[in-house]
Amino acid sequence: MNKPKNNVEGKLTLSVREVAKLLGISRNLAYEATRTGKIPVIKFGKRVLIPRKPLEELFGLDKPTESIEHGDAWDKSDEVVQIEVKKPLDKVIPVKLSADKWEKLRQEARELDIDPTTLVRMWILDHLRERGQATGEER
Repeated sequence: MNKPKNNVEGKLTLSVREVAKLLGISRNLAYEATRTGKIPVIKFGKRVLIPRKPLEELFGLDKPTESIEHGDAWDKSDEVVQIEVKKPLDKVIPVKLSADKWEKLRQEARELDIDPTTLVRMWILDHLRERGQATGEER
């Protein structure tokens, strides 16, 4: 049975997780922004919800939609840019770490505002790149 995709279209309020994904920031950073008042919230007991309209106005997310609705989405000075779509990752490497090493990895990743698995992947790719340069190989 397929789990339905979480669609934020048409919702009056969003969860902190949805806002983080929408803004392209970590969930921790989104929670911090709600705690400091940078993102407006409505609290229902322990539940924290973000009203969509003030959020869109705050970050200007409503502007592109307005432009499209009024037919002003493209400007004559806009430039067409070619993008390269990378191949999806399809190999998984299970790695076992002690709890203290895992916590150190999580902390370093948190400081960089990335996922720990992304940090490990970056380290591996950097290592392979360095080895390729040292041996003259292209990796």
